[in-house]
Amino acid sequence: MSIHNNKKRRVKTYIFFSPRKIIVNQVFIIRISLIVFILSGIYFTNYHYIGYSVTGNSILSHVVADPAALATLIAKNSSDIQGISGDNDDTGNNFTMQRNLLPNLFERVENSVVQITSRGLDISPNVIVNGNSLERQSVRLGSGFVYDNKGHIISNNHVVEGSKTVDVTFVDGNIYSANVIGKDAYSDLSVLQIEPSALYKEPLKPLLLANSSKIQVGQEIVSIGNPFGLSGSMTHGIISQINRLLPQPDLGFTIPGTIQIDAAINPGNSGGPLLNLDGKVVGVTTAIYSNTGTFSGIGFAIPSNTVQKIVPQIISQGVYSHSFIGFTGADITPDMAKQLGLNESKGVIVVSLTRGSPADLAGIKSGTNMTSLDGLPSGISSDADIIVGIDNVKVRKMDDIINYIDTKSVGEMVKLKVLRNGNIQYINIKLSARPTNPNPLQNATNDSGN
Repeated sequence: MSIHNNKKRRVKTYIFFSPRKIIVNQVFIIRISLIVFILSGIYFTNYHYIGYSVTGNSILSHVVADPAALATLIAKNSSDIQGISGDNDDTGNNFTMQRNLLPNLFERVENSVVQITSRGLDISPNVIVNGNSLERQSVRLGSGFVYDNKGHIISNNHVVEGSKTVDVTFVDGNIYSANVIGKDAYSDLSVLQIEPSALYKEPLKPLLLANSSKIQVGQEIVSIGNPFGLSGSMTHGIISQINRLLPQPDLGFTIPGTIQIDAAINPGNSGGPLLNLDGKVVGVTTAIYSNTGTFSGIGFAIPSNTVQKIVPQIISQGVYSHSFIGFTGADITPDMAKQLGLNESKGVIVVSLTRGSPADLAGIKSGTNMTSLDGLPSGISSDADIIVGIDNVKVRKMDDIINYIDTKSVGEMVKLKVLRNGNIQYINIKLSARPTNPNPLQNATNDSGN
């Protein structure tokens, strides 16, 4: 997917968090422990947080923890805490209710949020030993939350990737081993299950899932997790936008329907719950967009309705089958509309098809006329099909198709409204399961994510 194109190309970085582990319960313990660790030079050293730097095409990048910056952050936070004065309620009960709302919310849900520590191998391609890239043990830290009374924990795929077992730490400090029973890279979700003995020792408090289709831009939310290993941290903000597409360059697909937020999330928040003010989960925090590698006011969460759809199948089968239609397309721009003789710049022109895909078998056409026209990007045929609707939904851009297909299951039928050679046609397509390695009939210039 083409992410950004300006005269001066800017870099978009989507950071998928995985920092290190610190288990603490009190502010003074955090301060003292971290200062000791940092001064001794043994903490936060040589640990990397995986991220994606996207400049047109995807490039893998790393974000490294800075011990000095962390010490400065802790010192600043400590001074801020000491500077908080006593009760200055001079605006009545409404202020008191609002002031107590967030502390009460945190108290209700803190026992349901966990810290997840996984271990794996990091490969250093620039360090060669006996002809092989250097491998070294790494520790990744993320967050998660209790899903049910059977000991299932929800987190991100990238938090546990490469691990079969992980450590789960509750707010009371109890640590249990958990098996990774399933995961889905395409939605960046994973499901863990803590050891059976923990079910008798730990009073599990599952969080309820809200209906994320009801959330609104401007709605207040809170995020709880373990940024930089600071366990049980809560931040507060609003929903900035909904139905964003989150690129996954390594997979060649996007995560549709994600929630954009302005609540501060950082490495270690991944997999933690995004909550409404009723304490119900509306999303799972997963990434930030940043040019610097640090939080810049734009975060992303996987919506709770995606969790409700995918997690039960992961629990029962270990994997989730995504629906797949099998074509890539480009949004119709005003210049393209003019060149193609269209009345308006809406719809998606088919760029390429995946061989043997539902779209290919149904007869969708990517065109054969590759003649270069002004305003028409290379690789797009002037006689290709233009998708203007799917079922009863109008298609203005590729996002509409991706988000709609994501609501459908494998085997369901959809009806495409297609503009072909100036005439409207309706084509029925039966969705299949997304293949591991799609085989395009021709090179795509814009990734549909489906």
